[in-house]
Amino acid sequence: MCGIRWSQLARRSTLAVAIALTAACQARGQTRSEGSWIGRKVITKLGVSLRAGNGVVDDHKIYHTYKIVRVENGWLWLESQYRFDVKGYALPSEVIPRESALEYYNSVIKAEPRNARAYLLRGHHLRVDRKAFDEAIKDYDRALELMPEWASAYNSRGNTWFAKHEYDKAIEDYGRAMQLAPRDVWPRNNRGNAYRKKKEYAKAVDDWREAQRMDPKNPLPYANIAWLTATCPLKKHRDGKRALRLATQACELSGWRDGYCLGTLAAAYAELGDFRRAVAYQEKANQIYPGEVDRKRGQARLKLYRDQKPYRDEEP
Repeated sequence: MCGIRWSQLARRSTLAVAIALTAACQARGQTRSEGSWIGRKVITKLGVSLRAGNGVVDDHKIYHTYKIVRVENGWLWLESQYRFDVKGYALPSEVIPRESALEYYNSVIKAEPRNARAYLLRGHHLRVDRKAFDEAIKDYDRALELMPEWASAYNSRGNTWFAKHEYDKAIEDYGRAMQLAPRDVWPRNNRGNAYRKKKEYAKAVDDWREAQRMDPKNPLPYANIAWLTATCPLKKHRDGKRALRLATQACELSGWRDGYCLGTLAAAYAELGDFRRAVAYQEKANQIYPGEVDRKRGQARLKLYRDQKPYRDEEP
């Protein structure tokens, strides 16, 4: 069976998996060489779920750009660039190069003009890849016209208001998402970020603490509180020892592979005056940040730490 083991990819001996395995076998020799896939960033097509272990990976709470880590018997092993714990197998025919995401969603919308998820995901890539925030908001508006009670669309539109520095509008959309999906940790975590930008630090910490309670294995609420307590411009909110403890927890939960968590740990060490460790962890973070903006900011903080100075979060 082309070397693919049922125990790796099948939930049970279902017809759907049998068809997938057959497709994988047929795909061998028809796609690019295995080495040329490795390292590429891709998205999955609409309706595709990654296979892993005895089942499939279904995580639609956030949007994933995947990195192809290896190729096995015609299957691509993908790992999310946003969540270390989201990873699995897909076929080459089920992925799109990240740089072609907008063209892909444009084609879906042209064929299916009432496909709400296509608008949602196109809006995401307009926001993240093109910084076309007003166009992204129009896509989220259209998604909400088609599905008015869709929490993910409110959360995504909130992220775009956040990117535009319109924090009150972001907070309003995050609040609506929380009403519609009270068990979803992401709108609450994101609302905490918006409160931090408004310098409403107590409200920010309240949201992040609740996010911790809702999802104790999610590293971001730990990292967010640690970041605030390491870098806040107001001294009364800083606590280097607490920041170090929480940042270490965040790194442990993320497998020491998340740039934001590592950068937060660096900031905590800098707040405590341990600039040797601050430099070491910031250098590690700079190597794995997924975006250019984060890398530039990381380099600026690294210079501060080398100059024996802690970082203060004064950004708008």
